[in-house]
Amino acid sequence: MGNRTSKEPEPATEQVAYLNFMKRYKKRHPHLDPAEANQSAAKAWGKLTPDQKSQFTEKKCRWVKKKARRPKPVSSPIRAKKAKKNKEKKLCRTKIQKRPTTRSNRAACNVKRPNPYCKPKRPTIKESRSLTGHRKGKNLQASPAMSTGFLNFLREFRKRSNEPNPKKSLQRGARAWCKLSKDQRLKYQKASDTSKKRRKKPDL
Repeated sequence: MGNRTSKEPEPATEQVAYLNFMKRYKKRHPHLDPAEANQSAAKAWGKLTPDQKSQFTEKKCRWVKKKARRPKPVSSPIRAKKAKKNKEKKLCRTKIQKRPTTRSNRAACNVKRPNPYCKPKRPTIKESRSLTGHRKGKNLQASPAMSTGFLNFLREFRKRSNEPNPKKSLQRGARAWCKLSKDQRLKYQKASDTSKKRRKKPDL
């Protein structure tokens, strides 16, 4: 057997070199389909010399030139401020997804803002009734004299009006009571006071 004139890789290492070459080739040609990339890579592998193939046995290939990193352009102060704001927004979004536990993160990220599309909640029927009943109770407690005078007026109004429906008679009586003057209302209140005095028993 004659000696090899050129450095050819061994069959075991040739497979490793071919796999490394395929990885490099696919990275350089990402636009190709996997089938097309395999075919074109096989053709390119056949064109390489044994010395070039042996270089792919190592993880870092010397002949592949790495892309030089471009220097970052000098940004203006306005752009730098915008970049900082964007970073802060991204951090807040990630913290909200991870549910932060610290108070500072919650105060910075979990800021509740009013939604313009959401309308304020209206009170339910039960709540409105409870509120009206509470107000009516307050008004009755605030003016007991007016309530007794109003009751006396209603008794007389029902005797005069021949309305069989009690609800309608109450409505009409309330309207008539509102039209009365203060002096007329005081008469009905005085009448209730005199009736109370008559009911009291005389002292022995």
